[in-house]
Amino acid sequence: VGGSADNEKGEWSPPANARERINGKYSFAENDAKQWAAWGIDYLKYDWNPRQNKTPDDVFHQQTETMQKALLNSGRDIFYSYSNSMPFEQIEDQSKMLNAWRTTGDIRDSWWSLTGIGFSDTLPAGLIISAPNGLTGSCGGGTITATQNTNVVSLSGASIASSSVCV
Repeated sequence: VGGSADNEKGEWSPPANARERINGKYSFAENDAKQWAAWGIDYLKYDWNPRQNKTPDDVFHQQTETMQKALLNSGRDIFYSYSNSMPFEQIEDQSKMLNAWRTTGDIRDSWWSLTGIGFSDTLPAGLIISAPNGLTGSCGGGTITATQNTNVVSLSGASIASSSVCV
């Protein structure tokens, strides 16, 4: 849902490769956000990979910011999340515009699929928490744990208000 096109009417032609993602020169973020607000939508997860189509960092930033502003102007408090395809090197920049981003894989309709998500995340292979780790954060009274020389970061006991962030 949502997107862009190469013409003002929003018409587009599918790419030859169905898995290819295309950035159109016209954004429909404002229209999309207003429609979602009218429908009562309160959660948006952007689910695309800017590296798949080699989107430059400044364009990636601009696209995320355009949607952030559209959501803020929609007249409804819509939680803005990013899928697990967001490049890690962009988290510092992107997190200023998002309410959350996922670092885990997709979930399924089962209890086992949900266990551990949002409370404990394993870093990608080869990354470990440094010693000393310099851990800081403010997460609604929660406890952040990141033991040095391990690859797991966890959060427990937190309560994060709407439109707030946990950093």
